[in-house]
Amino acid sequence: MAIRLEAYLAEGIRRGMVGSDGRLDSLLETLDELRVMGGHLSPIDGRPPFSDSATGVVLSVDDLLVVVAPTDTPIPVHPAWHDVVLTCGPYVVSGRMPTMPGFDPARALTRPTGMFVLLDRVRLVLASDPDGGSVDIPLAWVNRYVVETVESDLELGAYYPGARSVVSLGFRSGEAAGPAA
Repeated sequence: MAIRLEAYLAEGIRRGMVGSDGRLDSLLETLDELRVMGGHLSPIDGRPPFSDSATGVVLSVDDLLVVVAPTDTPIPVHPAWHDVVLTCGPYVVSGRMPTMPGFDPARALTRPTGMFVLLDRVRLVLASDPDGGSVDIPLAWVNRYVVETVESDLELGAYYPGARSVVSLGFRSGEAAGPAA
């Protein structure tokens, strides 16, 4: 059974079919490469799309920045939803990220739960032309390892009851920790 693929790469949008059994999210997490058949690449620089060869093209999963998720993609049970804006290569990606209760989005991006994180109500724009056109996607996976910046509606910090903030004691990043003067 073939699986439809729409992925945003640094050079443009790749569309086609992945000839493999299983779910797309499982393939993204378990394979290093995907063979895309019957597809094309729409370059980000505005050149006309060009079709892949008859044998298809092999893509490294590492090169996939954002992948459109099928509508039947499982959503985590009882998540806390947070608005986020992520910079991923040439794209600014905004949407809602489901996190486990008690985790802010930036921390959720660093949890070792796989290469991709799920967002819903996704909007993509080119970072070089934020006022240009946008693409709206109901669900998408973002490659956590290509996220350059994170803006979110919540940042919990690394605090716990009884902890003291080094910044509030007058230390700056890079200074030796010690008693406050």
